Amino acid sequence: MHMNVLKDVFGRTYLLVSSQGDLKNKKLKPMIFHEAMSAKRFLKGMEASHGYWRRLLLSLSVSNPNVKSENEFVDFVSTLLVRGRVKVYKSFVPSLEKTPRASRSIETGYGKQLVFLSAGESLLTKSKVAKSFVSGKETLEFLQSLNLTESNLTAITAAISNKKSVASSSQEKRKVIAEALLAEELVLQERVKRGPAPKLSEVQDSTQDIPGNRPIDAPPPVDEAPKQKDTAKQSRDAEQAEALIKAAEAGEAFCEDCQQVDEEQK
Repeated sequence: MHMNVLKDVFGRTYLLVSSQGDLKNKKLKPMIFHEAMSAKRFLKGMEASHGYWRRLLLSLSVSNPNVKSENEFVDFVSTLLVRGRVKVYKSFVPSLEKTPRASRSIETGYGKQLVFLSAGESLLTKSKVAKSFVSGKETLEFLQSLNLTESNLTAITAAISNKKSVASSSQEKRKVIAEALLAEELVLQERVKRGPAPKLSEVQDSTQDIPGNRPIDAPPPVDEAPKQKDTAKQSRDAEQAEALIKAAEAGEAFCEDCQQVDEEQK
């Protein structure tokens, strides 16, 4: 199954899907076109760049028709819509998609958050549905367990409520949200919260204790290095110097070779 996202001139989102596959959300029903003219009017209302329809057919693995102009490609896609080879799904709760994600995101701890998405939005994300519901009671109890602020309740309810009078109390807002979740017009997805990048000083602090990164004291300069005293060597040098001095004063030879030379001269 391959999906393409399109928006019309009013900013409403549509999904164009090949017929080779089914959507996971069974609540989403494709738009029905009984004749090619209405399908063509619909396609003409999309914000599509030049060459989009040709690229769409290639992405959907549809055999390349013997057409050349942009209008001929639109006509061919219109025929595919009528035949059901390509299906169009209109996003549920389009006004919710205009509501900032921050106002419909709930912190759940451990660096994760739950996000309320429309059924159409959920198809465009890679995250899996966090929870599905089978009864109104279960849905309400789950909403009660969440840390939903009044700002969250107001933003989500105002976006999904089709009634003229929006629910006023917190409990009434939860009921409206619960009904949308149960009908799968709203979907809960879990995401990993991405925080700001750490500062350089924080990175340095976290890596300074890694072996090989620990700071060490530099050795002292050569001139200031402590000198090792060899007392035994100094004592031998002093004795040798004293012996040489005494030999010189007595006129004696300093070594055996010198003594032999001295005797030969005598």
